[in-house]
Amino acid sequence: MKTSFKIYTVLCAAVACTISLTSCGSDSGSNATDDTTISSSNSNKASNNESRQKITYDTLALSIDKEAKLLNVSNDGAEEEYCVAEGDDFKWKTIKKKTYSGKIKYEFTGDTLILYEWLQESKVYQQHGAMLVGGKGGNIYGTWTIIPCTYDSEEEETYCDEDEEEGLIQSSFTISEDKFARKIAGIYLNKSLNYPTSNFRRLFNHYLSKGPGGDLPTANELFHESVYDDENSTFDGITIKELSASGETFISGGKTIIVNVLNFEDNFQNWKASVTISVDGKTCQNDYENYYDMTESLCDAKYSENYSLGTKTDKDGNEFKYVSQFRKNNHKEFLECLEPLTDPIIESIGKDKSY
Repeated sequence: MKTSFKIYTVLCAAVACTISLTSCGSDSGSNATDDTTISSSNSNKASNNESRQKITYDTLALSIDKEAKLLNVSNDGAEEEYCVAEGDDFKWKTIKKKTYSGKIKYEFTGDTLILYEWLQESKVYQQHGAMLVGGKGGNIYGTWTIIPCTYDSEEEETYCDEDEEEGLIQSSFTISEDKFARKIAGIYLNKSLNYPTSNFRRLFNHYLSKGPGGDLPTANELFHESVYDDENSTFDGITIKELSASGETFISGGKTIIVNVLNFEDNFQNWKASVTISVDGKTCQNDYENYYDMTESLCDAKYSENYSLGTKTDKDGNEFKYVSQFRKNNHKEFLECLEPLTDPIIESIGKDKSY
């Protein structure tokens, strides 16, 4: 049996988040990327696999009970930046986070440190402990790094994750007499564009070949792979002239149609794309952006129609609304531009059908 990547990621979150308390304690579940901001790149017709990295640091107050082998941690004084809603306005503010404290049981197996989180609701320690290496066995002080393995305290067995994934969250901790310092390195690979197998292509060609009742796609469908492989190879009434990872040229209803993906960026939880569809030289463009990692430059009331709001609580128990997601998509204008160009094609294909 091996631990899946999802379980490993959760364990990283448990030890790097629940244990360190400064990130997860303040209901960051509504925004999975609070600590994994990834820089974006300008990728033209991108099939970009370069990695993106964000390193986050936190320092917690710590007291150690060596006899009980217990770490007591607190995030007292922790702060975080948010785009905060104030009436109809939005301000980039530093918020003091709600104070959380917790405890972690530790033990050593040789030179490996094992940490078990205290589960407050269940009033028990976690059965599966996160395993860390890099320090000296028997000495809690030093720098320890989580490895993709867990230790089952009941079964007394170790389970490791051997899966290769496109992303990795690596957490390490430096433990001293009064400080528990966390370092998270989030390393991710951009997903590559593969237009031929995208759901965008399937939906668009399905619409043209099957007529009204289908859906005209927008650029967000570029991020989804079609599960209908057979429908991605042959479409009714379509003659393919050119097909590549970033678009295609084909003839349908006697008209030349060119699909061109101008931009494609998929950086974990932040993504954007631009796609054009040209019919006999007339072009419509759809631009799509989605960010969970808010920045100060995007914190402005002029973007309010692109916001999704969440609610959090500050150190003093005061609730505040903040921007949890930024999404922009000119799909309405795109479809209004595209439909008059595609309607004649659909009508022409329909006349040629014998059923």
